[in-house]
Amino acid sequence: MKKINSEITTLLKETQKQTGMPPSDFGVVCLSDWVKKYQHPQPIVNQPEFLPIMLSQSDLILIDTIARATSDKLEEIKNDEELIVVKKRISNVIHQLDIAMKPATNESIVKSLQVLGNTFQTELPKDEGLKYYIEAIKDIPPVLLKEAIVKVMKTHKYNTFPLPAVIRETIDNKLNFCHSFYCWCKTALQRVASII
Repeated sequence: MKKINSEITTLLKETQKQTGMPPSDFGVVCLSDWVKKYQHPQPIVNQPEFLPIMLSQSDLILIDTIARATSDKLEEIKNDEELIVVKKRISNVIHQLDIAMKPATNESIVKSLQVLGNTFQTELPKDEGLKYYIEAIKDIPPVLLKEAIVKVMKTHKYNTFPLPAVIRETIDNKLNFCHSFYCWCKTALQRVASII
């Protein structure tokens, strides 16, 4: 038979410790309170999918709120210490967008067009035609140009060389979205810079 231990054990009283810092009127608490107060119910900002920096939803809400805020609302967070960090993060996003949205070179456009020509077994436009064809699509960044070429290869039904409009229409919405996001970030950066 087993014997039950009948000794009474007592637990030592634990001392409670506080971790972190108490809330202050500066930094994250102040800025996050300001964002909660003035954010719109549905932010219009989203991030382009090919952007190497992943922004959190709170970053996107912050950019959206700063870009939309009136001057008197911005004055409430003037000289907030966290704005320096926010400015640096938005600047970094803009820098990454500048790199990603850089237009394709003429050489890469011609190579892409040669792929289309080979696929549809047709010749590229000649001389001036090729020059104006390149001009019509040269603002497309390489990452979107590649996507456009693949989509045209999947959907173009005729044994003719596709027009520039056919290439553009496959990615025009994405391109416009990227430009809108870029402008939104630039606006937020200018507004943050004006109150620091």
